[in-house]
Amino acid sequence: MIPVDHIRYFLEDIKTTKCLDIHLPNNLDFRLDTARFSVDEVFIEHAQWVSRDTFLSMDCSRITLWNECFTQKDIQDFISQWLTSTSTRLVWLKMIPSERITYFDSSMFPTKPWNPNSRGRYFKLEHCDDYNGVSKVDCSGGMDLIRSDGLMATIVLMAYTTYFLVWHDRHHDGTENYPDDYFYW
Repeated sequence: MIPVDHIRYFLEDIKTTKCLDIHLPNNLDFRLDTARFSVDEVFIEHAQWVSRDTFLSMDCSRITLWNECFTQKDIQDFISQWLTSTSTRLVWLKMIPSERITYFDSSMFPTKPWNPNSRGRYFKLEHCDDYNGVSKVDCSGGMDLIRSDGLMATIVLMAYTTYFLVWHDRHHDGTENYPDDYFYW
């Protein structure tokens, strides 16, 4: 087992720019409030140790958090933060919680249902590694938000996954040919 001090040093002091893939033990008694992730892609399995402050301060293009324990309010605050920002870095956030999701309250946001004239049906998830490759998310049941600068995002809730997807290209050609992004519990 790696000592917690070593893990803390690595996460707080080592600077990564491209991809960061973290697999810490599920039962680790560890909480990190001070790390600031700023990478192209971060993938964290067993993300219970990621604090709300660390989550809200992530400056990444692609974020995947497995077995996370964030509240609906935390996710709403992440979305609110994106809505009021001018950053165009975020491409997608994928969250697989430790418990099944049955409802997400998006009433605090000016959401609209999918309009095929506004964006495509499928969102292309591209990863920075060859292992995960490219997949797609069916966004036809998602709720769209448009930021003041015109950038659109979609909230998609599936049984075990919550997506927040930012449409830098609203009509991905050929995306329907990619495999579905899915997760089975």
